[in-house]
Amino acid sequence: MKNSSFEYGPLAVGSYIAMLWLTLIVAVINPYLLMFYAPLLLFLGLGLKPFLIKTGLAAKYQAFSAIRKERQNSKMRQGFYTRHPKKLEKRDKHIENMRKKMRPKR
Repeated sequence: MKNSSFEYGPLAVGSYIAMLWLTLIVAVINPYLLMFYAPLLLFLGLGLKPFLIKTGLAAKYQAFSAIRKERQNSKMRQGFYTRHPKKLEKRDKHIENMRKKMRPKR
């Protein structure tokens, strides 16, 4: 868990901070509800991240997200090269030149 790449996004952090400030309002309006609200905040603040890491849900989500982004990128790249065939030819020539330079000399 020390070297985890898991981080909460800005929306989750902002929501949690808003819920912390809402605790004051909940305490004034309905103190009985605070009995359930405080453990929820403790779980979200302290227990959710270790839970997601231990169960592997965080890694599965990151893998799913990476696959989805790769599909989007490949579709965008394919569309770009369809609209700009000269750039595709230029890229292919550049790649071929780099391969020739990397070949071992005899």
